[in-house]
Amino acid sequence: MILPAILIGDVSDEQLERLTAQDDRIVGVSQQARGMSVSYPCAVGTLLRLAANLDRGIRPLGDLVRGLKAMAEDPDTKLLRQFPALRELVLTSGQPYTADELRGLGTYLRSFIDLPPLASGIEAFVRFAPGHPLPRLAGWHALSCRSDDGRTRFDSRDIEALTRHDRRTFDGGLLRQIVALGQQVGRSGPPGMFLLWENSD
Repeated sequence: MILPAILIGDVSDEQLERLTAQDDRIVGVSQQARGMSVSYPCAVGTLLRLAANLDRGIRPLGDLVRGLKAMAEDPDTKLLRQFPALRELVLTSGQPYTADELRGLGTYLRSFIDLPPLASGIEAFVRFAPGHPLPRLAGWHALSCRSDDGRTRFDSRDIEALTRHDRRTFDGGLLRQIVALGQQVGRSGPPGMFLLWENSD
């Protein structure tokens, strides 16, 4: 499975999704999220899998990956006792996270990675406050994937069917492509940043 991952891009619409074929590091994701209520927010951008970047953080990301994976479907509540900042954020009824929950999760994340504060979110799909991603995440391995028919839009549950690797990186060129995609649909400023993990439904 590809998650947990940081997505650099934006919540998508049909117009934006049609533009994803420029680079196999730019993908469209339909993410199962929102706890037991289950919804499928869609986003377009590049995915930086945490498991492919374990040595890139302020401190090694192995514990963060373990904690976020424990939040997946049928959460490992016993293991989550080791991760109090994460434990209360699973098996939700789909309501948006509160300011206190976002603050707690953001503080925990920033102990591993230099990231902006969290602005909003639901279970398995949270948005960071605006910030420039390149100084924070340059050189991180970016997921490249494509189906046999050239498709780069996928449901996060069917990723295993795609040809994928993490050998290419997030750099200024890729960021410019992501910004250009947004500009083509009338968006301005730096792209959004999101944290995605497997939903517990």
